[in-house]
Amino acid sequence: GMMNPKIRAVLFVHDSPGGQVTSCGELADMIFRGRGTKPIIHYVNGSCCSASYWLAAPGDGIVVSPTAMTGCLGVAGSIRDTSEADKRMGVRTIDIVSTQTPHKRPDPKTDEGYAQLLKMIDSTAEVFLSDVAKYRGVNRKVVDARFGKGAVFVGAEAVEAGLADDVGTFEDVVAELLATTSAG
Repeated sequence: GMMNPKIRAVLFVHDSPGGQVTSCGELADMIFRGRGTKPIIHYVNGSCCSASYWLAAPGDGIVVSPTAMTGCLGVAGSIRDTSEADKRMGVRTIDIVSTQTPHKRPDPKTDEGYAQLLKMIDSTAEVFLSDVAKYRGVNRKVVDARFGKGAVFVGAEAVEAGLADDVGTFEDVVAELLATTSAG
């Protein structure tokens, strides 16, 4: 791994709209703890959004292509409501939740259930955004003010906002890493 002397640098290439948050924070923290051992650079070829950005933020630097899409920070959840279709087909689902754990299955169609689910999404987003602030070396309020509140930045816009460090090509990044880490 990171202690192998044959590995002089680590280059991640991102082209992802994001996805599941499961273990994302833990992997991002592992990348962050690897700082200082050897250069860890993230290159954005197509997109580096949401969970993908969570993994890019802890590196030593983020370089984006001129047309790369970066950002879309935040957490979203979806619940598919098939109750009307089920009703038309004669299907009825009955949920039974223990009285000791009434919050186990919140109903998003009620104000209370929706609020409970939104709190969970907000709590997860707070971990994500706080991590981004720590990894990028900025105050948490800077993330709120400058990092788009879920918006996507194209190319140099990401650098201007502070989400990335430079605009370049993959070949430029590889050449610079080779020049700065050459043995001898």
